[in-house]
Amino acid sequence: MRVPVPICLCLAILAAGTAVAQTFGRFAVEAELPPGFAMAPPPENDDGRSFIDGQGAEIRVWGRYILDTLSEDEAAMRTFYETLGGEVTYRAGGQDWYVLSGFLGQEVFYARVEDGETCVGEHARASVQMRYPVEERARYDPLIATLSASLGFGCAG
Repeated sequence: MRVPVPICLCLAILAAGTAVAQTFGRFAVEAELPPGFAMAPPPENDDGRSFIDGQGAEIRVWGRYILDTLSEDEAAMRTFYETLGGEVTYRAGGQDWYVLSGFLGQEVFYARVEDGETCVGEHARASVQMRYPVEERARYDPLIATLSASLGFGCAG
């Protein structure tokens, strides 16, 4: 079980170079972020957070209510990337999760989506998405495994 850490402490730890599990927004989506990413202001609806690192990479972590099947959600995500001109080159999934990754112009994209239950018992969908420059794959590709494995729901504060 991961213990939530106050955001201000998390940001200090991220800057110091140590990954830490963080819980975000009203859905209490949890993910372990790599070091060096700064949090952008939260969205008005408080459904998640975005992080940038100043080197062209961005991570988005968010939650939402389940409004369709996981396969319908995956098809919509795939269509989203393809409509932008992206190419899905990897796809995997299970009963309660899926992953899509590929290329969007000169960027690599990675998306993982999981169905689960919030700490207050609501059925919800947790998502993490990372995009980064193709020329920086050696730097960012290794971060995907930790980010992906840590996605889930925690209990905020």
